[in-house]
Parts: sequence; C-alpha cells; structure tokens
Amino acid sequence: MRRRKMLNVLIVDDDKLTRKGLIASMPWDKYEMKIVGEAGNGIAALEFLEKTQVDLVLSDLEMPLMSGLEFIQKAQARYSRLKFAVLTVHSDFDYIQQALRLGAIDYIAKVQFDQENFDSILSRLSQRVRKEMEKDGSLPAGKGSMDSDRIYALVEEFSEGEDSAEIFLSQNDIRMKAGFREVISGIWIWNCEEDCPEEYRFPVNYNGCIFMTVSGVKGIPWDKMDAVLLRYKREKFFWEYTGIKEVQEKDYQEMQRKEEPIDEETFRELKQRWLSFQWITEESLFEKICFDLKKSNITVAKLYHIMLAMENAWNQNYGIVTEERYELPSEFHAWQEIEHWLEGMYLRTSGIFSNNQYSNEVVQSIMEAKRYVDEHFDQHLVSSDLARHFHLSRSYFSICFGKIVGVPFNEYLRGVRIDRAREYLVKTAKTIGEISDMVGYEDEKYFSKVFKKMMGMSPAEYRKQS
Repeated sequence: MRRRKMLNVLIVDDDKLTRKGLIASMPWDKYEMKIVGEAGNGIAALEFLEKTQVDLVLSDLEMPLMSGLEFIQKAQARYSRLKFAVLTVHSDFDYIQQALRLGAIDYIAKVQFDQENFDSILSRLSQRVRKEMEKDGSLPAGKGSMDSDRIYALVEEFSEGEDSAEIFLSQNDIRMKAGFREVISGIWIWNCEEDCPEEYRFPVNYNGCIFMTVSGVKGIPWDKMDAVLLRYKREKFFWEYTGIKEVQEKDYQEMQRKEEPIDEETFRELKQRWLSFQWITEESLFEKICFDLKKSNITVAKLYHIMLAMENAWNQNYGIVTEERYELPSEFHAWQEIEHWLEGMYLRTSGIFSNNQYSNEVVQSIMEAKRYVDEHFDQHLVSSDLARHFHLSRSYFSICFGKIVGVPFNEYLRGVRIDRAREYLVKTAKTIGEISDMVGYEDEKYFSKVFKKMMGMSPAEYRKQS
C-alpha cells in the first residue's frame, strides 16, 4: 500500500510539560503525522510558521503574550490553508465557539489525553485535516516538471476590499492560459511563451498582489517550483510588495538561493540602535537604520518584536510629554507600512523637539536620563549625578526634567520604584525587605512609608488585596 503524505504538525502551548507529553506519548507516525516543532506562545509560533511548512497546528487557547484566538486569527490570515485544532480545559467553551468560528476543525479537551483516547483523537484529526486539504487542493496533485522556460506567477498575500487577484485572473482570462495551475491558495502560475506583460490589465484597486515573471524554469520539478514560490510568499513578499501595477522580473536560481538568517547578537544590536532613539534628531541616521533594517534579513516576527518594543519605549519616554500614545497597528502587511509607521514616529518626535523651548540636545539628554532611571531604578540615583553626566548644572537639570517629563525628578523616580514594587508584590513570593532592596530602597521601613503614602496601604496589605 502506498504511503500517504506525512502531515506536519506544530504544537503550541505555554505549558512545556503538556507539549513534551503530547509529542512523546501519542502515536503520530501511525497516522502519518510528524511533529515538526513546538512553541510556548503565539508569537514564537508565528515565527516558526515563517520558516517551516506546517499542515496542522494544535494550539492552547490561554497563553501569555498572545492568546490562542489571536494567534489563530493572525496565522489564518497569513496561511489560509493551515488547519487548526484547539486544546482546551473545561472552562474554555466560549473560546471553543470563537475558535470554531475562526476556522478550527476540531477541539480536544486536555482531560482526554490518556492512552485509551490517543488513537481515536489522532484518527479523527488525520481524517479531518486530509478531507479539508483535498477540498481546497493543498494535497499534492502529482509529479511532473515545468515545460516552459519562463512562467508568470501571481502571488497574493492579503486583500483589502475587492479581491484583486480574482479580478486580475478573470479580466485577463488567466485560467484559459497554457500551463495554468493554482499552486496553493494565493499563488497561481502559467506559461508566458505567447504573450507579453504589457498585454495584461490591472484592476483599478490593485492591492495585496505581486505579478512576476520567473525565468530559467524549464525542466524544474513542479514540487521544487511550488516550494520556491511558497517560500517567496512567506519570506520575501512582505519586503518586496509596493502596490505598484508592474511586472517584476525574477530568475529561478536567484529565488532559490536562501539567505542566512540574522544571528541573535546582530538582532540585539539592531534593536538597540532603534531603542536608543538617537535617530530622532538626525534624518540621515534615521534613513540609514531604516535601510539597514530592511536589508537585515530579519523575520517578520522579529521585526514586529522590535516595533512592539519601540512602541512601549516611545510611549514611556515621549508619550508623557505629548500626553498621547503612538499606537502600533495589530499587523503589518508589508515593509512599506512599517516604513510609514516609523516615519510617523520620527515626525511626531521631531515635532516635540522643534516645539520645545529647550534645544534638541537638552531634550535628548533629559530623555536619556529618564530611560536611565527606567532601567536602573534599583541603584542609588540622585539628580546631581545624572546632571553631571549630561554636563548640566543640578538646578538646570531639575528644571528641564520637570518641564520636559512633566513631573520632578524625585517624584518620577519614586513612581518607577513603587510601580515595580507593586509588580513584585503580586508576581513573586519575595519578602517585603527583599522587594525593598530590589527597587532601590535600603531601608525597609522607609520603603513601606513611601509605598503607603503613594498607594494608601502598606506593601503587605497591597499583596493581600491583590
């Protein structure tokens, strides 16, 4: 009997023991399923999906950083043929209904995970996934190779309003072209021996698509061509999409070449360059690090991680000055949207400097001092030391800090320390004395006095209430 295609499975759960237990104990191979990865949260799962082909995701619904529902929604938008089954506990029934509405094909109660149920669970999952894949055509259509040296490819990653890809295919009679084939949802190819790109008409509202020619493909197996286009959709579309009505020219060998992923040290350096906010007073530096970011070969998930960190840092550092937040969109479809968001942040921050009575250098120094307090609140901090570091007199530093940040230096420092103390009281079992030391107070009694003055109750009362 011919063996069917193995189904690639990703397990997403914040409980490591649950993940390891599922992987080790269930007879995956018996049902032609293979675990290709695991993730502890939705963000890590999205990053994994960018690099690995997955057929089925088993996802918990309640996870930190990104809920299971939000993860399914984002993953479904990017990978329309990906199948989901949700892992639940008894209290999850409202979530289950929402997950099913989002397209989940099954749900499994965690209490069912015992040896007696393994076969029935995997048999049911395998059948449902294969049935769905046959329905949408994502199971392999057979073997063969390209018979044309040059092909057209239409790649659609997202749609705003009308379906641009469907209109393009219809108004140009693409489905009647020689060699027409839908590779997966959102990727179509056909031969381009008889016609030329100029003959094609673009919809008025053309968005979410890249139309290209790929040369040097004669004799290339279908599955290799499909894999190259799928990787392009997942890894390159985001960076190359412009929305312009044009035909991009590609070479198969160039598309096939894999770029080395960015290493962790380079990623940290890149992130720190943005979070330093030194670019806010130098347009040329802003343009340079934008260019470096685009050329870094960073994954979209890591890029979003940097943007999220920047949103938090900007709102902490500058939101208090403008009295308004600069919000990050829930998702970006393409690099140009990231670029526009960064330009908006640059212009808004530059506006703070230009409208301020103090020089750019002074405002930048005060913002750096504020960041230093945010990061080193547990140390012995006095305004005179920071003033000396930034080459300002103590009195001028105090005046500038109060005007630019909105509260006096000592009041701001107390606020940061007490906010962090509240977090430690709720999330840790540390003693009051230990927490006092962790937030920069050597005297536990003095810490308790400051805490009660700000919060209206003692640290012990706050912990008990929370």
